Amino acid sequence: MDCYFQRIKPRPFQPQDLAIVPRTPTTHLANIVPPHGSPVPGSSREQDALYYTDDHPHNRRGFRYLYAVATPTLFPVLTYTLAESAPYHGKVSYFDRAITTAIDARGDGLTVATQRGFVSARADLCIREGGWYYETRVLRANDESGAHVRLGITRREASLEAPVGFDVYGYGLRDKGGQAMHLSRPRPFVISAAAANSAEDPAFRTGDVIGLHVHLPRRVVDPTRPVFRDRIAIKYKGLLYFECLEYQPTKEMEDLIVPLKKRKIEVEPEVIPGSFIDIYKNGKYIGRAFSDLGAFLPPNSKLHKVTRERRDDSAGHDEDDSTPATSSSSHSTSTRAKTNNSRVSPDDGQLGYFPTVSVFNGGCARFNFGPHFEFPPENLAVSGEVDAPVRPLCERYDEQIAEDIVQDILDEIYFEGEEEE
Repeated sequence: MDCYFQRIKPRPFQPQDLAIVPRTPTTHLANIVPPHGSPVPGSSREQDALYYTDDHPHNRRGFRYLYAVATPTLFPVLTYTLAESAPYHGKVSYFDRAITTAIDARGDGLTVATQRGFVSARADLCIREGGWYYETRVLRANDESGAHVRLGITRREASLEAPVGFDVYGYGLRDKGGQAMHLSRPRPFVISAAAANSAEDPAFRTGDVIGLHVHLPRRVVDPTRPVFRDRIAIKYKGLLYFECLEYQPTKEMEDLIVPLKKRKIEVEPEVIPGSFIDIYKNGKYIGRAFSDLGAFLPPNSKLHKVTRERRDDSAGHDEDDSTPATSSSSHSTSTRAKTNNSRVSPDDGQLGYFPTVSVFNGGCARFNFGPHFEFPPENLAVSGEVDAPVRPLCERYDEQIAEDIVQDILDEIYFEGEEEE
């Protein structure tokens, strides 16, 4: 495969790591209280309160983080594999969200809010192909309080310090007016005949349930472009994480936000023909917000190039080091991300679109990935029907774990061969 770096050998196993298991982050209470007094509308229970999370890395500066666990018996060469933390279902990612977003970290991890300007949080469910449905209940938005919410899907390159639909990497819905948002340009979308006849307002506000049906046609797998992961197990604040290179925006794609007449170079992004996002409001089909979504597989996504600087062995495994340190082969390294604009980057298996909520000034919303929806579409799959036209997005959670285990087996075989050589 034509990639710009060689495979990084798995880090040497440290026996003391066997005792480390993933745990939910430490938290402190967020002072986000709607007018009627409870931390989340309709509840005063501790598990429904909103919290900021502490003592864990965030996806930024060209790096992405995942929980890891030592598994030298199952994978003697890899020695470390991906791990999950409670609650064990699709939820708001601890790592893939703006630091100023608060979540129900002691509950089911599905609620997002903020006191600040527009910031975003992505779920940990990746949509790569197929038809998927999920709902978002608007808990506080578009009312007299001045709070706002935007809903949609984004790629990993999309900024978390801006609302969904701000750039080319996301597709969003605006609460006020209900316009579709892409490249920061609001526009009305195609309203269904039924919605038009009933004068259904596409805008949404506190109490509304917005359903998104995201459809990406099944891909033809290119055997010359296999999934290709490089992730280094690190210790940070006493826990194990994988540190991975993150896909980053390119200048050509960022420039698309500039009006066409002012652009120096005209770029036509590749699209996924036949893809779309259909919108439901409180069970009623509103219309098709977007068609032919942007393609995400390389060369449409690019990793940052990494420069590795050797340093003392002990630095890579220091519990008290405030900066995650990586290890490669028998040496520890610190890493610095640089933009790669030359060769094609690999697909790490988690390229795709992620459910995203953007919140503003007390805005609050809650994901529902199923299987029990408030307003399920008529063609929603019965559990286990993998070929159904629409499936509840919660089923991606187990699928992602299975995909990662398969890739662990392939990587174990690959590195076993490297050792024999």
